[in-house]
Amino acid sequence: MRVWFVLFLVTALLITAMPMETGFATPRGKVPKLIVTPSNKYCPVDGVKLTGATSYFVDYGGKTLGFCCSECKRKFISNPARYSGNIR
Repeated sequence: MRVWFVLFLVTALLITAMPMETGFATPRGKVPKLIVTPSNKYCPVDGVKLTGATSYFVDYGGKTLGFCCSECKRKFISNPARYSGNIR
């Protein structure tokens, strides 16, 4: 009985350690970034021109707004009324 239990544990560990072939698996500790093309051309917080797609974005007022960095995204989320006039 003990041998079967050990074989079961080893098999379970091997199966969970195997990479998935579904296309959804990512290396451990790695999270894929979602890249979006925003509706605005400039960061509403800093005024920096956005260069194409960005991974820093927020849905606001029915539009997808892009930001130049995570800090600007955080500032906008904390006070959108302050920066909403800068959307262009």
